Amino acid sequence: MKNKVIIGGLVLSILAMSACSNVPGKTENAEGPNVEESIAPEIMEDIHGDTAVDALLDKAENGSAEAGADKNAADSANENNGENDSNGSTNDATSNDMIGGGKDNSSDANMAGDSSENSTFDNSDSTQNDTNGSTDSGNTNDTNSDENIETSPMFLWDYEGYIDEAKGYTWYNEFVNCDYDKDGATDRVYRIYDADAQEAYYSIEFGNGRVLSVPKAYDTGFPHIQMADLDGDGEGEVLFTLTYDTSTDPFAFGDMWLFDYDAEYDIYDEVELPLSTSENGGKALTFEYGAPENGNIKFKVQQTGLEATAEADNEYVEYWWTNEAITEDRYIWEATIKETDKGNVIYCEAQVLPRFGTFVIFNLRYDNGKYVIEDMEYSFYSNSDRG
Repeated sequence: MKNKVIIGGLVLSILAMSACSNVPGKTENAEGPNVEESIAPEIMEDIHGDTAVDALLDKAENGSAEAGADKNAADSANENNGENDSNGSTNDATSNDMIGGGKDNSSDANMAGDSSENSTFDNSDSTQNDTNGSTDSGNTNDTNSDENIETSPMFLWDYEGYIDEAKGYTWYNEFVNCDYDKDGATDRVYRIYDADAQEAYYSIEFGNGRVLSVPKAYDTGFPHIQMADLDGDGEGEVLFTLTYDTSTDPFAFGDMWLFDYDAEYDIYDEVELPLSTSENGGKALTFEYGAPENGNIKFKVQQTGLEATAEADNEYVEYWWTNEAITEDRYIWEATIKETDKGNVIYCEAQVLPRFGTFVIFNLRYDNGKYVIEDMEYSFYSNSDRG
């Protein structure tokens, strides 16, 4: 469901965020995103929640039919089966709606949930089971099952290997049993991590033997893969994107590459797009901003000539903008392949002002041998499922 981002609410909520720090090597310019302060362990514990309490709430919600059951019958069933009740709690995956900074060199990237305690309750004697594997006699609860694995988005940051095996990564299921080119064979994504350069390298290994290697990317980005025929040649193009969901301003950063298969050389070539391009793959619109006037900031998009006014306020200008007339790139933070009456297009969004919450939205469509920008407009809302 599309979430509507209300300008005033976002400004007030963002202004409340005051404790942020930059990470070396990550700057807010064409060289790449400024990934901000890591989420504190105590906050991560709050995100994971008290799973023992979750278990009781889960039992209260799902176990009403059992409330009036005969206890002796329940005890007998548990003794015979040697198992926990199916309503016992399991550890939930980390919420997708996390806010807060990115990677901090002073903290462990896998910190999320390390100190949280996960307990379940046996129906017969209410004895707690520790997630490390200790259980009461007679219980055969599989504490090593996938459902009990602590997960975190940051698990991916220093991970190396196939992502469909990274069970500690919150969104690893996005990469399990994938068939991007719809040929019936499983396609997998392999990740290489370079700690010194704070970079990651991704390769898509298609089941038909083809391999697509993505240029270097920032290690704190979260990968997404889409594939569809955009140019009408019967061969699917690959859209590879990175989002920065754990940043305090996730609308500000994004990387994207579009690849087209070259049958003559049996390789995937990157497609040129009518956008500004950073060293690490980020695509952007170039904005020319006028000097603020009574909190309003006029702007023009260089690529298309679109002009509009961002109606901020004096408080935003004082605390967040602090610029006179300036020209800056704004990254495409959202890129999604969508089907339209004109065929498949790439729907894109770029945030107009940092931490403000208005957007320029547009489509990239293949037309007569090249991709063009169409249907660009200034919007008070994000139409993305993540916005």
